[in-house]
Amino acid sequence: MQYFIASNALKKSIKTLLEMEKVVVRDHDISDIFTLYILKKEKDKTVKKNLYEILEILDWFKGTWILSRYPVMKKGKVISPFEQYDKEDAEFAVDKAKFVFNFLSTILTDKYEFKKEERINKDE
Repeated sequence: MQYFIASNALKKSIKTLLEMEKVVVRDHDISDIFTLYILKKEKDKTVKKNLYEILEILDWFKGTWILSRYPVMKKGKVISPFEQYDKEDAEFAVDKAKFVFNFLSTILTDKYEFKKEERINKDE
């Protein structure tokens, strides 16, 4: 489940940046759109280096998209998404999603004065 959530968080972070650029995306595969509207337009070399890393992360997640969501047949047995990935896979995915979220949050804050809202604990 963490793997699936990490994948969604990653894509939502990127789609937020795209929407701030007036690019609305409804597709799951956003690598090409990210490259065209974000990566290629960036002038700062340090930012661009991180954007290339994000593109690599997107491509990695894209290769695992189906397996993290749907059961598949392997050797005559149905394998659920929960059986596809172990704890290390999930932690790796979460770390990658955190990198993307944190880096893009910085861009959104600096460029668009976008503010992250803290979640409010309703029990307090």
